[in-house]
Amino acid sequence: MVFVSLYQKRKRQERRKNEIKSSKQNTEFNRAYRRGENFVDRCVVLYVIKNRYGYARFGITASKKVGNAVKRNRARRLIRESIRQLNIDKSQSIDIIVVARSKTPYVKQQVVYSQLKELCEKAGIIPTQSTVTSGQPAEE
Repeated sequence: MVFVSLYQKRKRQERRKNEIKSSKQNTEFNRAYRRGENFVDRCVVLYVIKNRYGYARFGITASKKVGNAVKRNRARRLIRESIRQLNIDKSQSIDIIVVARSKTPYVKQQVVYSQLKELCEKAGIIPTQSTVTSGQPAEE
């Protein structure tokens, strides 16, 4: 019998709260492609659609147009790391699908991050730089 302390259980539960949940079903991706809003940049395309689960889900696709398996995996790694760095609020009820484009595996991670950040600001997923840098709350 394996003994797990109460501290370890709480730590595991806390990690699960903060982990990135992913969309994996083909129907979920197709729903985002058909009905979601799309935002396009040179390296990535972002699809955003509301869901009814109460938390944000992320999906990443890299088709064969991106390149061979090594290049597709690099593109997915770059996008995944950029999503982690963005600190998107995971309590939003949205599905976010990020599609790699043919240039994605050839650029540095910082470029993917900046483009993804810009698209997320356009989509309203994260606050824009102007509201973050100003010390006062935005007027409604």
